[in-house]
Parts: sequence; C-alpha cells; structure tokens
Amino acid sequence: MKILIFSEFFYPHVGGIEIALKEIAKGLVRKGHEVGVVARSDDLDQKKIDGVKFFEVKKPPLRYFYFFRSIKNWRIVKDYDVIHTYNSIPMLSGYLFKNIFRKPSVLTVLEVLGKSLFKYSKFTEATINYLTEFFYPGMNFNFYSPISNSTKEMLKTYGVPENKMETIYLGVDHDKFKPIPVNDKLRKKLKIEDDEKVYAFAGRTSKLKGLSSLIFAANIVKSNFKKSKLLLLVKRADPHVDEFEHVKRLVERFNLSDHVIILDENVQDNPDYLNLADILVSPSLSEGFGLSAAEASSMGKPVVATKVGSLPEIVEDKRSGFLVNPDSPTELAEKILYLLNNEKEAQKMGRNGQKYTKKFDWENTVKQYENVFKSLV
Repeated sequence: MKILIFSEFFYPHVGGIEIALKEIAKGLVRKGHEVGVVARSDDLDQKKIDGVKFFEVKKPPLRYFYFFRSIKNWRIVKDYDVIHTYNSIPMLSGYLFKNIFRKPSVLTVLEVLGKSLFKYSKFTEATINYLTEFFYPGMNFNFYSPISNSTKEMLKTYGVPENKMETIYLGVDHDKFKPIPVNDKLRKKLKIEDDEKVYAFAGRTSKLKGLSSLIFAANIVKSNFKKSKLLLLVKRADPHVDEFEHVKRLVERFNLSDHVIILDENVQDNPDYLNLADILVSPSLSEGFGLSAAEASSMGKPVVATKVGSLPEIVEDKRSGFLVNPDSPTELAEKILYLLNNEKEAQKMGRNGQKYTKKFDWENTVKQYENVFKSLV
C-alpha cells in the first residue's frame, strides 16, 4: 500500500506532531508500505528520512501559502493509494487532491479550538482556522482520526458522523523514554547544581502552550524553593518566534535569568534532557494530545498539567500528577512546590504514571492507522 501524507512541517522541526509523523511513517514503512511526505523543507538537510520519501514544499511567505506551494507536487499523487492529511493548513491540499484524483482520504484532527482561536492567535490566522473547523463535515473525508477523545467529542458537535471517526492516540517509545540514570555531564553543562531540583517544560512556544503562565509561576517557585531550576526545552522556530521572544522578555522582567534555563535547541526527542527533570509541567491553554506529558510519565516523572483537551486523558489527577485550572500561575506554582517538597510522593506519582502510559504505544498507533487505510483501499 502507498500512503501520501500532507503536513506543514516534518521532523526534525520541533513539536509533538512532527515526532508523531516520523514515528507513524517509520512504522508503516517497517510494515512494508511505501510512504511519501509532502512538507516544508525547513530544517531538513536530506530528502529521505528512515526510508520515507520526502517531497519538498519551499518555505512560503505566509503559512497559509503552503497550499499553493504544495500544488507543484500534484504529479506524484496519482501514484499513491490513500491520502493522509492533518488540520488545518495541509488539510486544503489533501482535500483538493482527494477530489481531483478520487483517492480515499483520512483527516487527522489534532484539536478543535472554536472561538478561543481569536484569543490566542493573530486575527487572520484565527479566522481561517475558525472557518475551516466548520468545514470538517462538508469536506467529506472518508475517515476522521482525532488524536484524543476530547477532540472526538468536539468533532461530534460540529456534525462529523461518529461512524466515520475513531480516536487514534499518539504513542510513546517506551524503549527510549524509560527510567534511566541522570546524565551528570549534561547537568554540569547546563550549570545545574547537585542539590538543585528541576521542573521542566518541553514543546513548541505557541501561545496555547501557556508558557507565560509558567513563567509567572516560576517567579513564585523561585521565591519559595531556592534550590530549583526551570528548564525550558524549546526552540526558536517558525511559526512561534514572537512567543519565544516574549518568554525571554518575561524571564528578564522577573529577574529569573538565574532560575530559568532556555535551551534553544531541538532536543525534545532526546530522553537525556527530559530525564533532567524531577517534574514535567504542561501548562497548556489547549492541548490536542500532550506528547511530552506522556513521555515524561513513561520515564517515571510526575506531571503537573492543566485540565484542558486531552491532558486529563494522560495525567491521572492526584495519582500520576496534578491537574490544575488553565492560566492559573498560583495554582500551578502550588502543585510544583508540593512535589518539590514531597520527594517520596513525587516518586510514587511517577511510578503510577509509568504504568498508566503503557497504553500509549506507537505500535498500537501505527496498527490502527494501517487498519483504517486498508479498509479504505
């Protein structure tokens, strides 16, 4: 079977969905399928990744011009059996080609934001995304695969038939993200003292990730737990450069330069860095899946996360971590401080999370997608 994936970005671009695409594509190739990916060429220095064919979309002047630049790859579409696309930017490309070439198609929906888009995105971007959400049912993809039950419930309210949907969770590489010894050389490199505890964030710097709230919380944590550091595993990259710079300004404003480590490198897929954390914090204002929370739990780390989107599906409140209200720095700081001050309880929660996240597995994810593709071809 030949599967063609349309995505705005692809690994090694920083972000959970890019990691997910890599794992799904690799898994399908291992099962004997041919996989092609149409994506922006940012950060890529090779045309073939783990046996996956890459079809380049040159960086457009505006994000939404991805659609026009992707059209130049139209000749390859006829060679594939099924189209797999993602909301919202690559969705239009998938929609166009599925209709022109009469190909079966699958739309993976990461999250449905509704009017909240206008609070966290620029007006033009929010308007386009808001309108495309209403078009989900009318675009009549053969199958819809939300990545969490919370997203599935939102799609139902928009009118997507339940018999055309199945939740397909993202996975965790449990052989990679597992309890491992701390890399002492890495701690020294980052100037983390032996007696300091670390709470961390890993992901992109989108406004929806709630990093501003985390920096406000860090100001409280620093005042109440001197021997601690906040580690931000982020990267200054499109399309969230403005928010990255905003976070840096907040750190300076609160005089937190000696407390916050901003690691402007693409290390999200490297377990040694996540393993530096005693606690993983996911302060999102909206969340499609929360891959870093699942990976941290798999490593035995307690997680402090917000009660939004899929995060309550990943973090068991008071068992594998804590769930707090979004955009509540005081509540966020309170739970971080509780875990910093109660090491045994934190370790117990970490062990609970390690057991709970076993159900998130890339083999399961790939198998579900394979079954869906087979049913359509």
